[in-house]
Amino acid sequence: MMAAGGDCGAAVSSQLIGVVVDSVERSAGMNALAQDFGLSIEQLSMKVGLSVGAIFPIVGALIFLTVWKKKQSRTLLGNAGN
Repeated sequence: MMAAGGDCGAAVSSQLIGVVVDSVERSAGMNALAQDFGLSIEQLSMKVGLSVGAIFPIVGALIFLTVWKKKQSRTLLGNAGN
């Protein structure tokens, strides 16, 4: 189960980084931001994409904990009536 989750996360995160990089490169506002920081748009888009890739596992862990806690509370409530 954990291996399947890891494989899914690896596939989704790679795709997500690519989508973010492409979106940043097409954005006029991000192009202006890149110029303000003295970066090329490719440099900025890679930095943003890698930042999203670094945050992705943290968000996944928070979602997992939230679902797990809800499942635990339902289990406890279900056993309280017995």
